[in-house]
Amino acid sequence: METSSYHSDSLCTDFPDRSWDTLTYAIHYGNCILLLGPDAVTEEIEGSGIKPCTNILANELAKDIGDDLTKIDTDDLLQSSQYHQWINKDRFGLERQVVSFYEKRKNLTSPLHQNLAQLPFSLIITSTFDNMMLNAMKEEKKQPNVDYHHFRGRRTGIVPSFSAKNPLIYQFFGSLADPNSLVITENDLLEFLVNVASKAAKLPDNIESELRRRNKILLFLGFGFRYWHLRVLLYLINIGAKDSCSFALEKIVPESREEINRTTMFIENKNYNIKICNAELIDFVEKLTTKYKNQYGTTKPDLIAPHEVIEMPKVFISYVRENEKTVMELRNNLRNKQIEPLIDQDFMEVGDDWEQKILETISTVNYFIIMLSQDWIRKGETFAITEVRNAFKRKDKKLEGSKFILPVKIDDKLKIEDLNKIHNKLSDIQAIDLRESTGVDELVQVIRRDFQLRKRDYA
Repeated sequence: METSSYHSDSLCTDFPDRSWDTLTYAIHYGNCILLLGPDAVTEEIEGSGIKPCTNILANELAKDIGDDLTKIDTDDLLQSSQYHQWINKDRFGLERQVVSFYEKRKNLTSPLHQNLAQLPFSLIITSTFDNMMLNAMKEEKKQPNVDYHHFRGRRTGIVPSFSAKNPLIYQFFGSLADPNSLVITENDLLEFLVNVASKAAKLPDNIESELRRRNKILLFLGFGFRYWHLRVLLYLINIGAKDSCSFALEKIVPESREEINRTTMFIENKNYNIKICNAELIDFVEKLTTKYKNQYGTTKPDLIAPHEVIEMPKVFISYVRENEKTVMELRNNLRNKQIEPLIDQDFMEVGDDWEQKILETISTVNYFIIMLSQDWIRKGETFAITEVRNAFKRKDKKLEGSKFILPVKIDDKLKIEDLNKIHNKLSDIQAIDLRESTGVDELVQVIRRDFQLRKRDYA
């Protein structure tokens, strides 16, 4: 196996022992997700030293532009690719060059990746298109799976399960095997962010579940948080709700110290709960691997208990537009508590058959929440009534005693006869009053308790 070379003369001196202990503990017990950014994949160029591969590719693309290169940052892959596509009007040609660049390096790994491969990570999310982590894990006799995201929403469902012995490398920005999935231009990135945020290209359920779990911490290596799009990603995965801090490497060079200080202040003040370490990446990873081995030995992945992916219960929220503000508040609260809420705006797309799409969604969720208010009664026959009727049809097919329909009161004006106008069986089901201070917590407890009983009964 070929290995790219590294040299480093800096020491990781500003990371306290408490942070090292937290990080190694989380890795050992399967509670750390590794995220690899573009600066984690480097190559030594004669006369230029070590550079990230994305910078080298950006330089190669810039040479083909044949225009005034002062207009772009030739080290920025997104900019170079965008300008390359504008000038040449050839997306296929751009994809071909990117695929060819990484194909030439498909057998490479590096000391950094080899060190990381010795640690029992179950899930590795990467924003680059190389094989370095895959090759390093194979050297460690692990059996990794590889899957990828498509920013135009052409891949849905779940990805393979993962454990320390069978880790998953998830390619966040697409795969060389499917060049149309690659996020390589600025326009691609904008479309990616919009589609992930709108659920038009949602992450696989088990990936999103892992990222949102409160007891998970994230280790960012090779990212630059001074870039705005990475801050958007932090917001999308709700990193501020974690029980413990996550960690990021951000090498501070003298000429960019002011920029890094602003970035650090932004991240800390935005409650992202991320500790930033100023260090060379290879030094940090070497020290991390050494500290882990000193603390936990060299237990092989097949002796470590497989990591269990905890599935988030899915709930559909039925409501009328007049109550949209309250619905959005409930949706955010449920997400923060590791429950996946769905409203029509999350999955409806232009051209969809409204009724068919919603009824299909109701057939796949674990619970159906009805936001009860006087507005339902005033509006009379609405599509929300149709949703409720179909939810009761599904409930009738479920096992006796299991919960499915969860009525939630959001005003105090409803009477039993009003509930019967929505559905004649609705008044038979105990409702939760969301106006009470414990309303949301009570709803969450009901869902979690019933969901665990279901899993036990079907185990």
